[in-house]
Amino acid sequence: MTEKFVFIGCFFVGVLLFGVMNQKGGGRFNFLTPFDKYIPFIPALSVPYLLLFPCIAFAGIVLFNTEYAVSYYASMALAMCSAAVVWFFFPSKMARPRVEGKNMFEKIVAKIYNGDSHANAFPSSHVFTSLITSYYLALVFPVFGIPIWFFGVTIAVSTVLIKQHFAVDVLAGIAWTYACISLAHMYFG
Repeated sequence: MTEKFVFIGCFFVGVLLFGVMNQKGGGRFNFLTPFDKYIPFIPALSVPYLLLFPCIAFAGIVLFNTEYAVSYYASMALAMCSAAVVWFFFPSKMARPRVEGKNMFEKIVAKIYNGDSHANAFPSSHVFTSLITSYYLALVFPVFGIPIWFFGVTIAVSTVLIKQHFAVDVLAGIAWTYACISLAHMYFG
């Protein structure tokens, strides 16, 4: 029981570190690739992008009394805290398009841009938290595995389609997911 709370606390420390580093902005590294220029801007995907936050809260509650709880919280804590080290030493920057706010979805994207600096995008925390959460929810609820994974992957893909991340940030988030889940399973089953 104590392990759960320790890892939940460590996850929130990682979230706080992200918040502090993200507000100072000033990213130095630009991971734009030629491929990124071909990725369309789809403001409607701001909705799944924002649904990550209630999804994590839901998973945190639902998984609490399962056999995977410690492994889930450990994966999330390891991912956030190790990514915070990267964000500190290699602060990246993200070039975003100008958003006019012509429709509801563009207004949502404008609010996202306004509340989130264009720094510390590598690796994408949206990608690794959505995929880690999908992995553990699908373990606990295998009958819902396909929709759970569809939702998690939609969140991950939304990050590049609303121009919050470059493709490399997403690939790094996927690698982070694999590494953190593997380490958590190695030590906590």
